[in-house]
Amino acid sequence: MKILILLSFLSSSIYAKYGSISFRHNDPLGIIENQTVNSWWINSHLEYSTDKFVFSSQFQFEEGGLFMYSLQELYYENSFNHFDLKAGIYNLDYSYIDKKWGLGKVNKRVNFDFFNPDQEGLVGIGLTFSKFKNITINGFFSYLNVPELNPPLNIDNDKGTITSRSSWADAPDAVATSGSLTFPLEYKVNNPSIGDLVFKPSVGLNVKVDNLIAKDLSFNVFAIYKPENQVSNEANVELAITPITSGKVTIDPSLVHHFVFGANISKKICNKYFANLGFLSNKISEKTKIDSDIIDENIGLGIDINRADETYIEASGGYNFDSLKLNLGFLKRLSSFTKESTLDTIPRWDSVAHLNFEYALFMKFLVGGDLKYDFSTKDRVYQSSVGYKYSPYLSAKLGFQIIGSPQNGEGFWARYRENDSIFADVKLTF
Repeated sequence: MKILILLSFLSSSIYAKYGSISFRHNDPLGIIENQTVNSWWINSHLEYSTDKFVFSSQFQFEEGGLFMYSLQELYYENSFNHFDLKAGIYNLDYSYIDKKWGLGKVNKRVNFDFFNPDQEGLVGIGLTFSKFKNITINGFFSYLNVPELNPPLNIDNDKGTITSRSSWADAPDAVATSGSLTFPLEYKVNNPSIGDLVFKPSVGLNVKVDNLIAKDLSFNVFAIYKPENQVSNEANVELAITPITSGKVTIDPSLVHHFVFGANISKKICNKYFANLGFLSNKISEKTKIDSDIIDENIGLGIDINRADETYIEASGGYNFDSLKLNLGFLKRLSSFTKESTLDTIPRWDSVAHLNFEYALFMKFLVGGDLKYDFSTKDRVYQSSVGYKYSPYLSAKLGFQIIGSPQNGEGFWARYRENDSIFADVKLTF
């Protein structure tokens, strides 16, 4: 089976304008409780494009038989008098914040791992009008939706279990505690129908002004109403204690709409310097935020599920020299958040500083690092690597990934603090 999947990667790449296959060994530094640890995987990235057709995808096969895939873009494009047409799956170039910080509010995320979320496009039709001088108007419409697929959980309704298939998939607790009593939980997930997930309307608008006041100074403002990219934790949950002291939890997942809007202003200087100021707000309907208190009247137990709006501002700058690329940034969440339940969706960031750099050494070596520090939650996310490029077609990399979070931390990264690892990667490019 493993050989067949590898051969399919190779054969698919014959027709691609760009293709790569990475073979990676991952050595976790700690023991991850209640999670699957996959110590090796194969990743394939394929791209193909013509004047009117674009295709981009990623595939990953991990130890233990886990197969993940992402169709990042697959669309047709054509130009007419004063407007361009796109139809298919593509990334909306609306929000720099959404892309840089992996928020997943506009475009979906690949999410093979949380260190490098990458972007995955939405399904729809886009029209871009450029009739007016320096002004571009982009409209997006869709009645089809595909939620984020990764990382996957293994749901077994026959056994009543929800388990992790990846170290990045956070499964709910298998046991619960009430006073001095600890008892197992049995889960039943009523999967929504395909129609409830797929046939959802979306409409978006982005207006961009180039060379605003000064050369290479651009400004855009956008708004989009669409389904959330992830199946929502806004579920109906009932918890009941049986005579044999076990709990039964019934979950009815749903997919709700949200309204995302924001703006960016950016400036380029001599193609070597870049600066951006951005704003993004994600609004959840009041109906979704209310009616989230589910109580079992017989025993008085239940789970509160709270959803909240999210609003962010950010400032960042980039520097691109001959042998050094440097990127700095700071993101601040303006909206408040209080965790009330194990099912609450935790924002990834609060007040975070970011440093990313790449330094080319002796033409063949590339030293890189990516550091994020959240001043509010004290979460730290570090990546660093040294790469060697043997030829345009063969390269290797050695590095580490570290997540730091206080033992009593309640931020997003606290659940993954034991996902620290060192890795070795060999990559073929063609």
